[in-house]
Amino acid sequence: MEKYWNPEDYNKLGTLVLFFGGAGTLVRTGDLPIEKVSLLIGGLTILMWEKFDPIKDKLREFWNMPRWAGSWEYLYHEIVKHRAKNK
Repeated sequence: MEKYWNPEDYNKLGTLVLFFGGAGTLVRTGDLPIEKVSLLIGGLTILMWEKFDPIKDKLREFWNMPRWAGSWEYLYHEIVKHRAKNK
């Protein structure tokens, strides 16, 4: 946890969660097609989520926020599914 969580970097982490989570919310509500998101930020979404996935449960527990970054996680899984179907 100490290796990845530094309170001084909270703004950086918050920016990532808001950006990718916002895109995930728009995909979930049907306001943004997964095809476009995958083309624009698919690789970055996968890369960044896979960096945070190993510590997401610890962060959720630490902040007592069981759904922290849930829309980002949703986006990640939707992009992975989309790319698997459209190789």
